[in-house]
Amino acid sequence: MTFPNLLGRAPKHGLVRCNYVDAGTPCRAPATWHVAWHFRPPAEFSLVCNEHMAVVQQELVYVDRHPAAVNCDMPGTAWQTSTPSRCVPVTVEDLVTRAKTSLALHQGEGS
Repeated sequence: MTFPNLLGRAPKHGLVRCNYVDAGTPCRAPATWHVAWHFRPPAEFSLVCNEHMAVVQQELVYVDRHPAAVNCDMPGTAWQTSTPSRCVPVTVEDLVTRAKTSLALHQGEGS
């Protein structure tokens, strides 16, 4: 699988920016798409503009995408794989429930 040449975490300024890097220069145009490369932990995501989404679609493999929004790049959000997919806030209660479910599944594998 080919992964794109993207920047690390961009500073948060309220406007999501394209993280695509071409010839060593970051794009930084307003992002219009949020791309999921894979969901297996640790999942990997990127924000790209329309121009670079066209490159992604032609040359790279991704599992999902949705229109970029400010909350896509905020701490405490998760990718919801509904139709259409989107980023949603995750509460502490959600995390505790997921951890308990995961623990119960892993304990069941050992029996």
